[in-house]
Amino acid sequence: MIEDLNTLDRMLQNINHPFLHNSEQPMSKEDLLDILISTHLYPRSDLITFYSWKGGINGSSIFNNNYIELCSYGCSIDMRSAVSLYLLDQATQKSLNQVLPIIQSNSGDFIGIDLNENSCNFGKLLVSSPSITLSDKLVTIYDSLHSFVKTILECYKLKVYVLNESVLIVDYEKEAEISRILNPISDFWKE
Repeated sequence: MIEDLNTLDRMLQNINHPFLHNSEQPMSKEDLLDILISTHLYPRSDLITFYSWKGGINGSSIFNNNYIELCSYGCSIDMRSAVSLYLLDQATQKSLNQVLPIIQSNSGDFIGIDLNENSCNFGKLLVSSPSITLSDKLVTIYDSLHSFVKTILECYKLKVYVLNESVLIVDYEKEAEISRILNPISDFWKE
C-alpha cells in the first residue's frame, strides 16, 4: 500500500491538489496506536500506514467548505476528528459498532473502516449515505483501505477525477465502473 500512496502523492503533487497542503502533519505510529487502543479500536496496520502517509484534513474544515474533495465522498479527516466522531456516536446513537469514520463530506455522509475483529466486514470500508443508499444502515463500498487507495489512484490516472480550479469534477459512471472492478465484494457498486 505504501507504494500506491507514494504514487498517489506524486499524482496529487502534479495537479497541485490542495489536500497535500491542507493535511495535518501525520501523527507518529506510536501516537496513532495510543489513540486507537485507548478508544478500544483495533489498530490495523493498513490504517496506521494510511495515517502515517498524510494526517488528513482537520475535520472542522469539512463543514465550513474550506477544502477540496480528494474523492467523490470528500476528504480523509485527521485521526483526532475521526475518533471524536466515533466517540460522539458511542455516547449517543451507538450505531457505528467499531466503524471509524475516516472520509467525511460536508453533507454529513462518511466512509468508515470496520475495526471490529468479529465482524464479517472487518477491514472493509463502509459508507453512510442515507440519501443515496435510502437506508440508515452502513453499506460496504471498498473491499479494503488498500483497494480504496487503488481506486482513487486509478480515478485520477484515468481522469475520472479532474481538479478544475477549486472543484473536483467527477465522472460518476466511470468511477462506478472502476470501483466495481477493484472492489468486487462491496455491495455499494453492485448492479
